[in-house]
Amino acid sequence: MHESSVAKEIFDIVNDVVMENTLVRVDKIVIELGEFSCIQQQMLSFAFQMIAEGTIMEKAVLEYEIVKATARCENCGTIFDITFTDKVCPSCGTVSTHFLTGTEANVKEIEGD
Repeated sequence: MHESSVAKEIFDIVNDVVMENTLVRVDKIVIELGEFSCIQQQMLSFAFQMIAEGTIMEKAVLEYEIVKATARCENCGTIFDITFTDKVCPSCGTVSTHFLTGTEANVKEIEGD
């Protein structure tokens, strides 16, 4: 379950922001999550709540923004949407392995006082 290690990274990132801005409460954390990240939102939220228990983040809600997977064709340069089963460039038919988006897990926004 790699969600636990991702939750710990999120906690550490938010904790740094808390310290830098002397926050006393964190209400919401917005996470950009790529559709190819293989991170399960429920498991990540659960792991984060376990790590955050007893801290100023314990009531924080994780909100997710799903990032569509895209690739750039190595042959013609076209940028296009991909799926797990279809990575074929619609312009030239080349299978792409150069993913631009869809694998990320980023802290985008932190709300609190």
